Amino acid sequence: MAGDSTKNVIIYAVAYGAIAALLNTFVLVDGYGALTFHFGQLAVFLCLLTRGFRTAVFVGIVSSLCLAFATENPYFVLTLLGELIFVTWCYNRGVALFVSDILYWVLIGILECPQYH
Repeated sequence: MAGDSTKNVIIYAVAYGAIAALLNTFVLVDGYGALTFHFGQLAVFLCLLTRGFRTAVFVGIVSSLCLAFATENPYFVLTLLGELIFVTWCYNRGVALFVSDILYWVLIGILECPQYH
């Protein structure tokens, strides 16, 4: 992962990014009220675990841009890239991926979402 060439990073970013884009565009599950579940981030975090942070950033950009387009909310780009950075930071310090993602949404993500409407 650390020794991935730029060519490999681009190839994996396109592959994971396409999966994330499709999930974010076509698989939006409405929750309670204004809560919607977006499954493209699963591809981003899978890429983070298998290919590393550098590739995951490119996948996160593609994923968040597609979600911003699908929901007509450009602030998702900042929110989801912030999620990737926070989760990576916590994960590198020994916090489980799922726990660090929940921490992000409870401490940061939910607080910044109301200002987008």
